Amino acid sequence: VAGQGASLRPSVVAADDGAKFIVAFDSTAFNLVKDAVPPSPTGAGPRRIFIAEVNAKDGSVTMNAFTGVNGAQADGDLLNPVLSGYGDQMLFLTNASNMGWANSGSSVYQVALATKGKNVELISKSPVDGSPGLQSSGSHTMSFNANQFVFLSTSSNIFDGSPNSPSVVAYFVPSKTYTRVNETELGVKGNNSYTSGKNTLGVDPKGRFVAFIDASSNYLPEGEDTNGKPDVFLKDLQTKKIVRVNVGAGGVQETDGEATGVRVGALGYNIRTATVGFESTGSVLKQIGTGIMRNVYRVLVTFPAPPLTSSTVLETPPDVETGPKKLILTLQKFDISSLSATAKAAVPKSPTISYDVRLTETSKNKKLKVISTRNRIILRNLTPGQYTVKYRVVGTPTKGKKVVT
Repeated sequence: VAGQGASLRPSVVAADDGAKFIVAFDSTAFNLVKDAVPPSPTGAGPRRIFIAEVNAKDGSVTMNAFTGVNGAQADGDLLNPVLSGYGDQMLFLTNASNMGWANSGSSVYQVALATKGKNVELISKSPVDGSPGLQSSGSHTMSFNANQFVFLSTSSNIFDGSPNSPSVVAYFVPSKTYTRVNETELGVKGNNSYTSGKNTLGVDPKGRFVAFIDASSNYLPEGEDTNGKPDVFLKDLQTKKIVRVNVGAGGVQETDGEATGVRVGALGYNIRTATVGFESTGSVLKQIGTGIMRNVYRVLVTFPAPPLTSSTVLETPPDVETGPKKLILTLQKFDISSLSATAKAAVPKSPTISYDVRLTETSKNKKLKVISTRNRIILRNLTPGQYTVKYRVVGTPTKGKKVVT
């Protein structure tokens, strides 16, 4: 029986090596899970989030509902779920006042995080004192492993946001630090409004790059952004650099159209190319637009390798390609010049970076060790089977101690 109520905004991830899919969505339907949506005198109850596990083999579905803290009924809406890549964490919006923080009104929506087996955590809060956002936040998204959250906020106590000049905020979970994304390399906020609406924020799976649509002209050198239109920008949160991606051949600007709907992907965790997708009605990007019809475009942006430092932690596995008795591993690449920059005096020895890779065939516990100076390694004549792999990176600077991840 179909849900009796409107169901919206599905978020989908694969789990258990593709054996099942987890689907989260919000709905006012009262017949999906018993007592999930409380009755309302007006007939339109508050929205609740439903989490369905779909068996990929036979299509069977089991469904549960997220109704509030510790199973209690939230006294407001729960909506816009966004799942992490593993399906165990979920960003969502709520205007409820009984979620564990003091909300400033039913019209104010906060970004919150629900983690399986843990308490609900408020994300849209002041970087200064941790107080809840005074005005609404939303358009939330996150990296695959839920280390980086990105959202839009109009709250005056979150980087001086406002309805006419909201802030794009990135929250890095390991260090519990907030960063304003829509600002220049020198920390100056964009000089025009951020474009709010559907699909206006995107983050890559590793959480390093954020794409956003903004009419500001001060992100680029003076005189480069003069079209007075919202453009698609990609920001590197590590280097603070911003590039504009919705340009035609030779860097020509959009003049007769407008960019909307942005998403960020990647060709792998360690391949240094980000994929930015967006829509545009402009006619200069590929000389096929009309200024009226909306087309979808993809831009590949290659970014520089990060520096290797004593605090570097490897957080993602190698990218893996398989072939007949062959395994290709692409590992995280680092900027070798970062090692020479730490030297106090020039010596004949050049800085080096090496990769220490340990491969284990699990059924026989057979181990293989490889040391390479390249981040792309081809292993041949392997016995078919199941393998585990781990690696570390060792940097030998021009002078001083080795750097080991």
